[in-house]
Amino acid sequence: MLATGPGTQPGGPGGPRHGQPERPRRAATIVAVVLAAAFLVNVAWRLWLVRNVTALTVRVDEDNYLLAARVLAGGPGGGSSENSLFRRIGYPLLISPVYWFSHDPLTTYRAVLGVGAVINSLTLVPAYLFARRVLGLRPWLGVAAAIAVTALPAVTFYSQVAMTDAVLPPLVLCWLLAVHAAARAVAPRVQVRTAAVAGVLAGLVWMVHVRGLVVLAVQVALIGWWYLRRRSWRVALAGLGGIAAVLAVELLIRVLIRGRISVYGGDPAGTFKSNVTSPSGWLHVTAWAVGQVWYQAVATLGLAAVGILVGVVWLRRRRPESPARDLTVLVLLATTVGIAALSAATLPDDARINLYAYARYLAFLAPAWVLVAIAGLAEPLFEGRRRRLAVGAAVLIAASGLVVIVYSQRLHSNAYIAFDSPEVGALTGVWTGLPVVRASLIAVAALACLTLLLGTRARLAGLAVLTVLGLAAMPTMADHATRPMAAAFAADRTLEQVGVTPADHVAEAGGVLWWVGANHQWEVWWQAIEGFPEGAAPPADATVVVGPYDSPNKVANWNGTRFGWHRVYVDPQGWAVWRRG
Repeated sequence: MLATGPGTQPGGPGGPRHGQPERPRRAATIVAVVLAAAFLVNVAWRLWLVRNVTALTVRVDEDNYLLAARVLAGGPGGGSSENSLFRRIGYPLLISPVYWFSHDPLTTYRAVLGVGAVINSLTLVPAYLFARRVLGLRPWLGVAAAIAVTALPAVTFYSQVAMTDAVLPPLVLCWLLAVHAAARAVAPRVQVRTAAVAGVLAGLVWMVHVRGLVVLAVQVALIGWWYLRRRSWRVALAGLGGIAAVLAVELLIRVLIRGRISVYGGDPAGTFKSNVTSPSGWLHVTAWAVGQVWYQAVATLGLAAVGILVGVVWLRRRRPESPARDLTVLVLLATTVGIAALSAATLPDDARINLYAYARYLAFLAPAWVLVAIAGLAEPLFEGRRRRLAVGAAVLIAASGLVVIVYSQRLHSNAYIAFDSPEVGALTGVWTGLPVVRASLIAVAALACLTLLLGTRARLAGLAVLTVLGLAAMPTMADHATRPMAAAFAADRTLEQVGVTPADHVAEAGGVLWWVGANHQWEVWWQAIEGFPEGAAPPADATVVVGPYDSPNKVANWNGTRFGWHRVYVDPQGWAVWRRG
């Protein structure tokens, strides 16, 4: 293990030498000040990235979360494209208080992004604690490592949108810290307390996103192992009780809002069943899971691959002085494999090449793997073997990239979404396809340079380079991945701009484009928009109807004149506004 820095020195019969106890205290204060300053800079940076936002970016994921948050704050419901099996309530609950202070759609959205910027920037704190407590890095190396991983695009990129990915990195690091604390606890009371905290945090990850199902499974397996090892029902019950408490809260919330949100998303159970019950399905799951590992390795300039190799070496050696660290790494590895496999088994194959090397679902684990890589490259155990680590990581990138290339040949079309592969776009300058070979070569070259720096006394400089690269990539990603996506589905004119007010009762005819309907549901904050079939008469209490008009989806125009309505506005995006009389 790496030394954790100087401690107090005994000074003789009278106790510590004069002035010695103040040194660690002073150093801790300086570290806290630096981390606080870095936190404020990170928040400011994230807010700057979204300074010009005027519309939602990720349709309809953001719409779903904002609608659920509005309902939880006491507002009206509506329709959600989520499915009942995977729908989670934790993130909407977190952001719902913004609706207590404003009803304006754009104001609330910007406030949600502000909340995301703060929580996303808090990744600094558990990252520092993970570096120090789990990996044993010295204080200033831990600070530099925490700053570097918080600047990773895998963390920062998702702070630009109202999605769970903005809050998962600090949450999962806190869970790993709790696992480590529980593993090293000796006193029975501490064992019980830390097991309960780990259970609560695992439950919270599940409450935020379905990826947490894997976290829950790993946590339950860990509780079983703790019981078998310690023979303590109290520890096992505390861990299970922490999970059960969170699940009970979520169930209660779901009961309270039942019927307020109409869920119309497809059921993933059929996709999962077909993938896990046939040889072709297992091939599919394996290829897509490997593709996710390739993407995370490339997106972190090879460091996640180094982290995986370091973790495997640690687990094989199992040094007696670091069992808690090794168990935490094992938990991290199991979670990574489990999430990659589960997501590959449930995602529908829609001929989008991004899904063959999907970025999002493992992105929130990237900080932990990069920290493991930094610790490994700085550890005396790997003295003289760092070049082998880099070569091993390059082989892992090449082998996994080859799987992506070979398996993606089955595609009949190469539909591509730049938002789903932002790091590859920034690395290669290609935003219209997945250049696996070019991205792999660039990542391996960058890894060679970083290995030279992080494996020497210049490792602080190496972390500074990693931080700068992460910061520099973000404006490019915003310009090519987030802003164009927001512009593609933004409204030309909002309903408010065409005269619709909270005094109106708005109904929508069938056939309106899905994203147009999502825009209007976001804009109409005072009611749930009432839908009715194409060609049918509008609801009796409606004062405004939105209907298709010269729509790109070629549906028939809704003709309100036969019901005594008159058209007041026609939008070039294929819809019109009608009023009675």
